[in-house]
Amino acid sequence: MSIISEIAGRLPAEEILCQCAEECSELAQAVLKLRRAMAGTTPVTPYRAISSVNEEAADVLNLLDALRAIGATNAESVDSIRAYKARRWHARVFGEALPEDEEEE
Repeated sequence: MSIISEIAGRLPAEEILCQCAEECSELAQAVLKLRRAMAGTTPVTPYRAISSVNEEAADVLNLLDALRAIGATNAESVDSIRAYKARRWHARVFGEALPEDEEEE
């Protein structure tokens, strides 16, 4: 059993869901701060901003593992959706069409 699975087995699902939402919000804020650091519109250095993004990304990844541990996500489904979304993003960035069997409805 992984350390994250142990934690997920100890905490109520509601707590894990709340922590996940909180950490996702903190990652969003850190990413926005990095954008400002890169633009020079905040006194925070890009190095410090990247450090914050790394910390918050680690928290989010741990919480995503916890969501899987409590059955709130399905790895196979998530992997399939990620692959589709990566292909769609690539197509949009490079102005390509998705294959007909993958077009959005």
